[in-house]
Amino acid sequence: MRISQQDIQAIEPLTPLQKGMLFHSVSHGESGAYVEQLTATLSAELDDAAFRTAWDRALRDVEMLRSAFLPEQRPEPLRVVLKQAALPLEHLDWSDQDAEAQQQRLTALMTAEKDAGFDLTRPPLMRLKLVRMGAGDTRLIWTFHHLLLDGWSIPLLMQRVLSAYEAATRGTALTPPPLPGFAAYRKWMTTRPSAESYWRETLRGHAHGAPLAFGVSGLPRSRIETREYRETADHLPADLNDALARQAEHLGVTFASLVELAALMALRAFTGQSDLILGTTVSGRPHGVAGMDEMIGMFINTLPLRADLPPDRPLRDAAQTVLSRLAALQERAETPLHDIRQWARLPADESLFETIFVFENYPVAAGLSDSESALGIRDVHVEERTGYPLTIVAARTGGLSLKLIADTGYFSAPLQVEFATVLRSVCSALAVASPDQPLSALLPPRGTALPAEQGAASPNHDTSLISQVFMPHDGVALMTGSGDLDYTTLHGRVEALSRCLVGMGVCVGGYVGVLTSGGFGFV
Repeated sequence: MRISQQDIQAIEPLTPLQKGMLFHSVSHGESGAYVEQLTATLSAELDDAAFRTAWDRALRDVEMLRSAFLPEQRPEPLRVVLKQAALPLEHLDWSDQDAEAQQQRLTALMTAEKDAGFDLTRPPLMRLKLVRMGAGDTRLIWTFHHLLLDGWSIPLLMQRVLSAYEAATRGTALTPPPLPGFAAYRKWMTTRPSAESYWRETLRGHAHGAPLAFGVSGLPRSRIETREYRETADHLPADLNDALARQAEHLGVTFASLVELAALMALRAFTGQSDLILGTTVSGRPHGVAGMDEMIGMFINTLPLRADLPPDRPLRDAAQTVLSRLAALQERAETPLHDIRQWARLPADESLFETIFVFENYPVAAGLSDSESALGIRDVHVEERTGYPLTIVAARTGGLSLKLIADTGYFSAPLQVEFATVLRSVCSALAVASPDQPLSALLPPRGTALPAEQGAASPNHDTSLISQVFMPHDGVALMTGSGDLDYTTLHGRVEALSRCLVGMGVCVGGYVGVLTSGGFGFV
C-alpha cells in the first residue's frame, strides 16, 4: 500500500519487540503469526450505533490503532501513524439457528479471522465482528495484530471503549483524559547504554538450535507450511499455589521466578539438556518514564534467559540463579531480539529459543469480565499466536493457571499433554522440596507414564514411548549379540538420518526404500 504524505500524522521508530515481531513475520512469511483474538459474550442489550461510536472514538484517540508498519524501510523499519482509519466492524445475526450450528459457525469464523492475518501496511490492523446469538447475547470477536498492543494495554483500551459506549448510550459528552505521548519513552530509549557485551558474554558457548519438539511431521519447522495452534489449560488448586508462594518466600525469590524455574525444569526433562535458553517476556515499561503505565501500545519484550541446571544443583542455588537472570533481563528490557541474534552470531534459520514463558500479573480475561458493565461482558477469552513452537503462560487466578499454546505441526498433541503433566508434577515437587535438594530428585522419571493428578491429563502409552525415544539419556535402547546402543546415540543417529532425508527432498507421505543387512541400522 502506498501512503500519501498528506495522510500521515507522525512517523515513529518501533519498540524493541515490534522490531522482533516484524522481522519474524516478514522473514518467515507467516501472515497469521502474532495474531491475537479476544472473544467475549456481551449479555446486555447492545446499542449498535453506540458501539460503533465508541470504537470510532478509540481509533481517533489511540494512535497505535491507526499505525502502519513498513518493514522495507531502511536503515530501520518504521511505524507510520495515519490521520484517520476506517473501523472494520461487521454485524452478523445467527439468532435463528440452534446452539450447535451457532457454535460450529462461530468456531469456523474465529479460525478464518485468525488465518486471514493482516497487511501490515494497511491500518487498522484489527477487525471486529458482532454476532447476534439470541436470548439477548451478542458474541464479540476482536482480532488484532500483536504489533499494536501488549497485554497491559488491552484493559486500558477496553476501558476507554466502555466509557465512550456508556456516554453514547446516555447521549452525554465524553472528555477522556488524554493519552501520554511516546516522546518521553523515545527520549529514555536514547539514554540507554549498549547491552552488547552483556549478551555476548551471556550467550557465549551455548549450542543453539537444540531440539525441543519432535513433531508429527518429522520436518524442520521452516518446512512446515501450515500453522495450527492448540491450547492446553491446567489449573493448579489454591493450596498448591499457596505452597509455592511460601516456598518462594523461603528461598528468597519471587513467585514468578519459581514458576519459571518449573518451566525450565520441564524443558530439561524433555530435551535431556541442562544448559537451557527460555524466551522470557518482560514488561518493557520503565518506572522512570512519566505516564508509562497509561501508554497504550506494544512495550513488552521477549528475551533469552539462559540457565544451567545440572542434576546435582541444589534447588536454592537454581532458584536464586533464575531470579538474578530475570533481574538482568529487566535491566536490559529494551534490547531488540534481532540485535541479540546478531551478537550471538546465530544463523538466519536458527532461533535462540523455541519456547517462551509469560507470567501474567494481571490476566487480561479476568480483568475484562464485568457482567455489571453497560455491555455485560462475560466469557472473555484471549487466544494468542506467538510464532514459537511452544508458549507457556502462567497466571495467578485463585490458584495457578498454566496454559500451553503449541504449534501442532511441530509439537505434537500427545507431547503437549505430557509436557503439561510434567510441568504440573514439577510444580508439586517444588512446593514441598527442601532448599538443598538436588534438581534430579524433583523431576519425574523420563519415559514413564506420570500419575494423573487432579485436573491434569495423563499421557497414554504411545506418548510415554515417544518421550522415551526422543529424550536422550544413557539407558539402553537396543541390544544385540554384538553390543548395546543407548538412547543418546540412537537419538543422534535418528536425527542425522532425518536431516539427510529432508535434504534429499523427502517429505510427509513420501516413500523411502530401505536396504539393510539388519542390526542397529535396520531399526
